[in-house]
Amino acid sequence: MSAADRQSLGRFRYGATLLLTVAIAFSALVLPDKRWAVAAELLAASAVLLVAVLTSRAHPVIRRFAAFVLGLAAVIVAAGSGLGHFSAGLAYAGIAALLAATIAVLLGGLVRLVVEQGVVLQAVFGALAIYVLIGLTFAFIIGAIAEGGSSPYFISGTDGTQNDRVYFSFTTVTTTGYGDYAPATKSGHALAVLEMLLGQLYLVTVIGLLVGNLRRRRE
Repeated sequence: MSAADRQSLGRFRYGATLLLTVAIAFSALVLPDKRWAVAAELLAASAVLLVAVLTSRAHPVIRRFAAFVLGLAAVIVAAGSGLGHFSAGLAYAGIAALLAATIAVLLGGLVRLVVEQGVVLQAVFGALAIYVLIGLTFAFIIGAIAEGGSSPYFISGTDGTQNDRVYFSFTTVTTTGYGDYAPATKSGHALAVLEMLLGQLYLVTVIGLLVGNLRRRRE
């Protein structure tokens, strides 16, 4: 294998990134509200950030930082679980920050990919991964607010489980709105509106443009 081949290994493999992101989303929907599950979600968020950094051709400094974050997350999980001081609210806030950082890394990688190669299938995969990450990020922001707040997050008088919050976040970002969950506070309403706007604007602009250009390129 040549040096050029080694250097290009793993570049823009956004199909794998999408699969990992979807796996995290489904795990967040089914895992129980246990300490080990929160720890697993924190480690998974760190892992997807590391994968995004590696496949997006990020700067070596950013790569080292992602590796450091992954190691730090493992230490925090091990220490917090062992000492019994693991805070779900802080963990959810950390997960949301890691996912938001992953979105930023993927966006930078997508720009580089489109500039270098045009609109290819891997670019569409990366854009879809970002869409799933938007729903997950808001879900864990809601989790941090619910765990740290003094009043129920949902109008039904409960904070719900994290599974419920992930479910609510994806029904919001897709503007499905089944109505079984609704935020009870003005800040919750504002967060839901922001998520709906981001989700729909992202779909009709980024996803729409990429899919349209990919179809025209193939034709």
